[in-house]
Amino acid sequence: MTQKNSQKEINTKFQLSITAKDRRLILAIIDLVALNGGFLLSLAFRPDYELNWKLVIDHPVWFFLLTGLWFFWGYLFQIYDLEKACRFTTAFFPVLSVGFLTLGTFTLVPYLAPMLPPSRSPLFITLFVPVVGLLVGRGVYLLVFRQSIFRRKVLILGAGGAGRTICQVFQEYGQTIYEVVGFIDDDPEKFGKLVTFNHQGRGELQDQKASF
Repeated sequence: MTQKNSQKEINTKFQLSITAKDRRLILAIIDLVALNGGFLLSLAFRPDYELNWKLVIDHPVWFFLLTGLWFFWGYLFQIYDLEKACRFTTAFFPVLSVGFLTLGTFTLVPYLAPMLPPSRSPLFITLFVPVVGLLVGRGVYLLVFRQSIFRRKVLILGAGGAGRTICQVFQEYGQTIYEVVGFIDDDPEKFGKLVTFNHQGRGELQDQKASF
């Protein structure tokens, strides 16, 4: 990756950098809307329920239970790991697993969850519609919030071995949240030059460069 001052200018007017805490909050809201909205929509395919907001008012326990199970399984599977949530290779499988675990557990809870439907088709719809919503929501988050405009810009003080190590750590563990835009160093001979180092991570070896 090459980052040059001539190619990139930090313009605060167009930066919407979001903290890790805010990212997790946004991700949780997206998940809850997709999960509960998908579950509510799936009830429309059951003959014993009519799709309207009265279901939410009359049966709030359903949605509280569904939300609680989602966060329980989500905590165990670490689905709010922000680095994993912003990578195509790691974003979807944990959500898929937690989604089916949540809905499967939910349908088996006696008394608190809706009664099981008399046929299999509505049951499958109840399982799949919310999961599809979760995957779509995660896909939107991944495409939007991994963009440079949402990443926090980082300047590293010092371009020696420690500075390069810090840059490597950002590249490997914080690339989707932080963006290293350059180094600050008191050596005038390094001004305007590139720092090149080997970075091994995520199963591949590549050259990493950053400007002063």
